[in-house]
Amino acid sequence: ANPTNNYAMGLLAFAEEQNGDLRSAEARGRRAVEIEPERDPWSHHAVAHVLMARKAALEGRDFLQPLSTSWDRCSSFMYTHNWWHMALFQLELEDFDSALKLYDEQVWTQRKGHVHDQVNAISLLLRLETRGADVGSRWEEVSDFALLNKGDQLNGFVDLHILYALARSERRDAVGTMVQQIRAAADNSELWQKVMLPAAEGFVAHAEGHRERAAELLAQHRPRLAELGGSTIQQQWYDEIINDRRLAGGRSRAAVRAAGAA
Repeated sequence: ANPTNNYAMGLLAFAEEQNGDLRSAEARGRRAVEIEPERDPWSHHAVAHVLMARKAALEGRDFLQPLSTSWDRCSSFMYTHNWWHMALFQLELEDFDSALKLYDEQVWTQRKGHVHDQVNAISLLLRLETRGADVGSRWEEVSDFALLNKGDQLNGFVDLHILYALARSERRDAVGTMVQQIRAAADNSELWQKVMLPAAEGFVAHAEGHRERAAELLAQHRPRLAELGGSTIQQQWYDEIINDRRLAGGRSRAAVRAAGAA
């Protein structure tokens, strides 16, 4: 109905990517960017999703780089999230220094009390660590702000990020409170009982260094974790734990079993 409306095309492109129609999503997203290259960051985002799904990290980085100068006018969510995508391309290229630089200069620089900014930062730090990068003391500041949102219960996906940051920085009282809240919510929700609660246990286990246990818990429930929220690429942080490269042999036994079952 709106073949020349770049905003409509960008929205549809993202929906198509989420449903696996990469060819149409890429064509539609790139056309949206051609129509309006500087004032449509969501279309930039949609194409970034396609390129990550195609495992085209170098192409993704080179696509986003010239567009990134237009993101300064964005809300903190869109600004930090598009830079997060750029950092993920750097991660795929195993350029940890560049990914950390983007974290310090772009991803974790805006509204630090805003939960979406926290999700970007927490997810990026976890991915860096599972791939063997040293993130230094960065967890401390993130958890200071995550602490403000420990009782939100916006959705399971967001809560897992908050919980992980608190556990990773050893804020045991806050972790205990969140786990109690999750258990209470699980009494009234089959999804939270069967999926959210074991996922929470897995994230706490991973943050505390019990990586094999964490991988097993998440691998067991991986098919349903999407129900907790998040985009396809955001949900890949579950796989980062299941396939934590610091585990013996580069992959956990749980990941091997899951791959074999698939």
